[in-house]
Amino acid sequence: MTHQHHHSAPALHRAAAEGGTRGAELLRRAGCRPTPQRLEVLQALGGGEHLTADELYERVRGAVPTINPSTVYRTLEVLEDAGLVRCADLGAGRMHFELARGHRHHHVVCRVCGAVEHLHDDVLAPVAAGVTAATGYVLDTGAAARPARTPAEPERRRSEMHIPDGFLDNDVALATGVIAAAAVGYGVRRAGRTLDERTVPLLGVTAAFVFAAQMLNFPVAGGTSGHFLGAALAAVLLGPWTATVVLSVVVTAQAFMFADGGITALGANILNMGVIGALAVGGLMLAARRILPRRRSVLLGVTAVGAWSAVMLGALATALQLAASGTVPLGTVVPAMLGVHALIGIGEAAITVTAVAAVLAARPDLIAGAPPAAPAVRHTAIVQEA
Repeated sequence: MTHQHHHSAPALHRAAAEGGTRGAELLRRAGCRPTPQRLEVLQALGGGEHLTADELYERVRGAVPTINPSTVYRTLEVLEDAGLVRCADLGAGRMHFELARGHRHHHVVCRVCGAVEHLHDDVLAPVAAGVTAATGYVLDTGAAARPARTPAEPERRRSEMHIPDGFLDNDVALATGVIAAAAVGYGVRRAGRTLDERTVPLLGVTAAFVFAAQMLNFPVAGGTSGHFLGAALAAVLLGPWTATVVLSVVVTAQAFMFADGGITALGANILNMGVIGALAVGGLMLAARRILPRRRSVLLGVTAVGAWSAVMLGALATALQLAASGTVPLGTVVPAMLGVHALIGIGEAAITVTAVAAVLAARPDLIAGAPPAAPAVRHTAIVQEA
């Protein structure tokens, strides 16, 4: 037996099953923005079944082909926090989801066929009283809460700026998409005028490195992990505009190939990581390098600050977009994003400085405006006749 629920039942099931306007009204009353993904998940649960996250994903993607498993998991978390959906372990370690009901109840699961029946709490009340009378112990008929993540998700949570589908409203997604498209389009034109035989191979190597590095996580704190962004590194090696193009290609490939970030949120993700991280911060880094002395220590210092700033400003932009979409309150999402990404930014700065220092040692000519290498010492021998 698992879990207990409190909620308004028949109306909730009818509204969820019907979807559309009634489902949207239900979400608004619970303080949630009615996105297509949330409406489809509610409608899939409206039949009263107990479904796993994977089963819900299979049902929902028929109506929303662009949805990915990560979006379904996050949608379930939002609906559960709003009290519209409940989760219970019905055996075999798999968490099942159902709409919240209007009464406290438990589940009885057949170990042979897996059938599930609801058991009202008043049925267990005499049993609990008998246990207390016989042993002095109080039988806890409450439910164990759902784990922080569903079993289908990785144990370690990635804290990142890849916004999934369904987390931005249409206005925010459109506005960020337009800005990102304009910046990338102009960046492509700039790159076409500046690329030459030296920079084309460097562009390909940089894009491949950033793509691979973003797939690797490093632990941060509290079960959270971060990954390398690469915006500052690309800006140092390629310049801000070309770096923006590289980041946009990487983010787009990850969205389509690995469902890392939503298709509808692609413009926002490119804006946060490419335009803000590579173009804006990279432009500031370039300006600082032109003003400050051309020394190796200055270049590495500017690189460290720029790498950390790219992470922080991208995280701040992500938080503001989520808040503007009504997904998460501003006072909640900003401290959460900046707190974790302040640590991720330190890792970003360390990796970026190490990479730039290695390039300076081996090929300083690949970095525009790099400090001149120390001239080689030449020894001259003087031979005199005796």
